[in-house]
Amino acid sequence: MNKSKSLLVAISSLALTFASLIPAQAADTSLTYLQFTATQGYKDLLAAADLNSAKLATATGLNIDLEMTSGSQVVIQGNVKATKTAVSSTMTMEGETRAVSFFDGAYYLGFESAATELNAKNKKLIGKRLPSTAVKNIKFVGAPEDTGSFMDIDPSSIFSGQSSSSFIDSVMSIDMSKFSFGEVVKSANPLDPTSTDYKIEVKYTDLQTGMSLEMVTTQTFNSEGFQTSTLIDQKVLLFGMTVTSNTKLTTTVDNTLVLTAPDAATYITSAKFASLDKQISAETALKPNASKIVTKAKALAKSAKKPLSGKHLASAAKALKINVKSVTNGIKLTGKYKGVAGSLCVSAVKGVATTKNC
Repeated sequence: MNKSKSLLVAISSLALTFASLIPAQAADTSLTYLQFTATQGYKDLLAAADLNSAKLATATGLNIDLEMTSGSQVVIQGNVKATKTAVSSTMTMEGETRAVSFFDGAYYLGFESAATELNAKNKKLIGKRLPSTAVKNIKFVGAPEDTGSFMDIDPSSIFSGQSSSSFIDSVMSIDMSKFSFGEVVKSANPLDPTSTDYKIEVKYTDLQTGMSLEMVTTQTFNSEGFQTSTLIDQKVLLFGMTVTSNTKLTTTVDNTLVLTAPDAATYITSAKFASLDKQISAETALKPNASKIVTKAKALAKSAKKPLSGKHLASAAKALKINVKSVTNGIKLTGKYKGVAGSLCVSAVKGVATTKNC
């Protein structure tokens, strides 16, 4: 992607990514994409972005905050702390907070995010099988498709000046003819006259989907050249509904920042997590046969006028032609799901049958 389009993507993709949720001022726009990128204001903004990238390369620690509001309601809150080798991130949306971190080339996702990433079928049961209550994270060696963060948490992406390559990818296929733009307005920041604001008004219309977007974005660069904030006021019209919101992304340089990798006792690997999920699925598939055996065994015990015992369970399995192994006071059923084995043990103690994984 050329540098002009990269910058435009950085401006527009955040809004489009969250368009289904929210962002709020009508904009007077008349420039096409090509006309917009040919303006002096845009060239000045591009130069500011280049300087910011150069400055980021010299930084060793960053703190990034995101807040998105719709009316008086906070829709999304997020925070990313980053060094050159590690990242810690949290995001809260609809009352649910997700955490993800990056250390030594590995990603650590919170339980909910990991369950979603791995498409876990048995999320609640997996939680009960974890080695201890201290386990809060799942370790991924490769980059997960969805980290649950509002930005790409790979340090190389954060310190490159393009804080979310996923945002860039999401806009690559957009038809730029659907955008129209206003002139870039360059001015001193009203709260800090030593900083410079670049304000852009953008309009997006898609006749096929009926979606329209009006957006005003203001990017602020301080006197040293760092981009310190991005403000996005947005109004989205979709399916006859209009939703407005405001987004603020703030970046602070903190070269004293130190991040500590998760303790080994606080995570399991994604492979172990996936294996637990498959094991539970294998166990679940055994439950109908276990139930049949118990029913048959109870009938045998009743016929013999004796309390239910392990012998009755074994005899019932044999009569039903279900393969089992004998264990103390009962039997063991074993099966596989996608190559991972799971077992159920059915036992009889004092005439009462119990079934559990084993």
